[in-house]
Amino acid sequence: MSELCCSETTDATPYITLGRYRPEDCITKQELAAALKVRDRTIQRMIDRFQIPPPVQLGSRKVWIAGRVLDWLNREMKRNEEAAAKDAKRLASQ
Repeated sequence: MSELCCSETTDATPYITLGRYRPEDCITKQELAAALKVRDRTIQRMIDRFQIPPPVQLGSRKVWIAGRVLDWLNREMKRNEEAAAKDAKRLASQ
C-alpha cells in the first residue's frame, strides 16, 4: 500500500486542504503532512524515495509552493487513474 493516502482512494481531503492556499503560498512540512494525512517523517521518506517533489529553500526554511504541490498531486492522480484503467482493461480481457 502506498504511503500517500489519497493515491488509492477518492479521498478529496488533500485537495480541500491544499485548495485553501493560494498557488504562490508557501507551506511547511507539517502543513503538507496534515494535508496528505501522513506524519512528518513520512514526508521525509517520500522525498528520499523521490515520491514527492522536494521542498525549496527559502532563507533558512524549507517549504513547498502550494500550486506546485497541487500540480504534482494532479499528475499522480491522473497517473494512478490511467494505471487502474489499464489494469481493468487487462483483467476484463482475460
